[in-house]
Amino acid sequence: MELLQCEEIAKQNNLLNIFVGANSTGKSYDLNKLFLQDTHAILLDEDGYCRVNDGLKSYQISADNTHYILQDSLQDEKIPIDSQYRDVIICCKKIKEKLNIKFLSLGAKKLLTIIDEILSYNLAEVTTFYFDEPENCLDDYNIKNINNIIKNLLACNKKVFIVTHSPRLLENLRPKIGNIFLKKKLFEGYLQITEEAILQIQQKTMLECYQYLSRPPKWVTIYIKKPAKFYKLYIDTFVHSQDFYRSLFYNEITLAEGLTEKYIVHSIHQLEMASNCFIFSNGKFNMPFLINFYQYLGKKIYCIFDSDVKNNQINGATQQINKYIESLIPSNQKIVFEPNLESELNVDTEVVKELFGSLTTTLSYKELKDLQHKFKPFIAVYGILSNKDRMNNLLQKLNRKSYEEWLF
Repeated sequence: MELLQCEEIAKQNNLLNIFVGANSTGKSYDLNKLFLQDTHAILLDEDGYCRVNDGLKSYQISADNTHYILQDSLQDEKIPIDSQYRDVIICCKKIKEKLNIKFLSLGAKKLLTIIDEILSYNLAEVTTFYFDEPENCLDDYNIKNINNIIKNLLACNKKVFIVTHSPRLLENLRPKIGNIFLKKKLFEGYLQITEEAILQIQQKTMLECYQYLSRPPKWVTIYIKKPAKFYKLYIDTFVHSQDFYRSLFYNEITLAEGLTEKYIVHSIHQLEMASNCFIFSNGKFNMPFLINFYQYLGKKIYCIFDSDVKNNQINGATQQINKYIESLIPSNQKIVFEPNLESELNVDTEVVKELFGSLTTTLSYKELKDLQHKFKPFIAVYGILSNKDRMNNLLQKLNRKSYEEWLF
């Protein structure tokens, strides 16, 4: 795993460069260091203060957005504004018009400072913008405004560096995966997350999975011979999801096999699991890739999944996948329910009848089965949280306190 120093990142051709990771790892220090080495740059720090290089002059913009007017000039010296920069100027002015100057919050003041600084310099003279946590104290609406400004700067070929702790900023900005640089520790370099690295991890996972399966499913064999488009779609969707962006800011990740596990764990208030970041793997067959991927990112992984063993019988492929998952993580980092979470905690069709019996006078077996499958995660949450015995069983399984010791 090759780690890059911030100077090496600056030499790449990426217009957009996003530094993420835990607090106190030196990201702001690196941003400031790059700014000091740049002769045509503007830095907007986390408190909303602006720093510019000595060589940049301050301007005003004409009312029609066609000229810069040099502020320290004794004459009305006008410099034409290149048309490629007008979208940035118009975007900034529109956002500023909507800000209520009389009732500015701390976040809105920072946004106003960013806008005023961008409008105060000739964009033709600025090559790089450095933003240190521009999302600070901003609501979702104004995070989108910040992102619109950044997108307009990128559209006119300005290089942008961002330090952020906001999954929402990333989700709205939707950067290419190669534009994200992860830093874990102080004095260490950055890990650049690339599509090539993800593909290699995914192919390695599938090859190992293939070796574990004595009789591989047909879709696995097809994938080994030729990468399946559906799996690329899964990866593309995942790396642009809010779950993924959120997970970048955690050192520990808990993978939940299904919606039932995810919803139940989320529903237990104050549950002191190893991590507050829960990722839904959308099935057991996706868990090995996610485990390998997050281990590549240096995260500690916990897993919650079902054994699927019923009456000592199990699907062969599922059994081998279980073994593969268990080989990837230590035993104290996984929770396995037998045969599944709903059965282990006695959430059965009686709960469905109790919940949905009032909706219709008679429920056929097929209707009951369909309802149970469709609403299983929600039914499981209700069935566990409404019953102390079930809750105690769950907490015991998770090696936690009894129901009475939790405050709801």
